[in-house]
Amino acid sequence: MSPTKKQRGRSNATGRNTTERFVAMPHYMLRAVAWKTLSPNAKALLVEVWARHNGMNNGEISYAVREAEEIGLSKDRTARAFLELTARGFLKVRKLSTFNLISKEARCWEVTAERYQENPPTKDFMSWSAGAEEQASKNKTRSHQRDAQSHQCDTPPLRATKLPVSVAPARP
Repeated sequence: MSPTKKQRGRSNATGRNTTERFVAMPHYMLRAVAWKTLSPNAKALLVEVWARHNGMNNGEISYAVREAEEIGLSKDRTARAFLELTARGFLKVRKLSTFNLISKEARCWEVTAERYQENPPTKDFMSWSAGAEEQASKNKTRSHQRDAQSHQCDTPPLRATKLPVSVAPARP
């Protein structure tokens, strides 16, 4: 039974709204640089995590990497998308995962665009800039690449001309 125009947005006898829940993405978020540069996988994952928010459970939204198989993401792609979402400020980890013989609990997430407990939304994604990420990637150590380059310097060039030995080797 679908609600009529008069019933939409009204509360029932228990004080609850009878309409479907939805994810509202504000325009300021959609215009943010952090959103525009997100990968499609990260955007899909954010919508999935946000869909579990019921207005009261922000910071307690449980979502594991294997659950994203429902939306077509492997666990590795999901892990990369979570890293991207936390680095850009869309999500925060509120509780780490625990996997042992007794319990298997997924991480609990906070959507920064929503209120957390009594605190207003932090909207960390609004202060993210592409330049900060580029600077962070430049500051990472690149010892492997340096080692590869140093090995290249130690090896003789392929087209070097080999000259005959002009001096006899010393004998004992």
